[in-house]
Amino acid sequence: MTVMATLIFILIKRMVHVSFHKHDKELFTLAISIIITNYGFLLGFIIIDLWQDIGHAMTLVSEEAAQLSIIVSDCFAFSSDFQHQFLNAVGQYIKCVIQDEWETMRWGNSSVLAQNAMQNIYHVVQSYTPQGKKEEIFYLDLISHLDLVLENRRLRLDAVSSTLIGPLRFIMVLGAIFGVLFVSLLEIKSKYTRWFVLL
Repeated sequence: MTVMATLIFILIKRMVHVSFHKHDKELFTLAISIIITNYGFLLGFIIIDLWQDIGHAMTLVSEEAAQLSIIVSDCFAFSSDFQHQFLNAVGQYIKCVIQDEWETMRWGNSSVLAQNAMQNIYHVVQSYTPQGKKEEIFYLDLISHLDLVLENRRLRLDAVSSTLIGPLRFIMVLGAIFGVLFVSLLEIKSKYTRWFVLL
């Protein structure tokens, strides 16, 4: 961004020559100050909003991980065959979230692989019939926490998709470009001042 701003500044200074009367220069400087100040406020609100979204997403991820930890602990109350199938299914889901869904979430999308892995967990659980009262109790508890995992995943994906990633990036880049363009049209005699404005 800094390199782009520097190039725009240099090109405008070399290609465009703007002559202002004293009164016009004062109005133009005032207009640029207002525009850049408003852009700064907008940028500040965007940063605060994104920071709050990050905090909310971190809470959801932590809760999802906590529920996964609980169901992994619960599965040891069942037979070894079920433990093997269930732990493989959960491990595959975690792998898909880390390796694929984190990447797709950058663009506001969910992962088909993670979705399929979650469905596979439910398939493993639904295919098993608890043996005895003890397993029935743990089975109900496992399903309850698994539903919470699914709920937190849905909330995590909703939080990502509700963030206006594309428009926000467009506004930030466009505002920065116009800010540099307007500043470039000002008559700044000192070269040191010019570089300070860019930084």
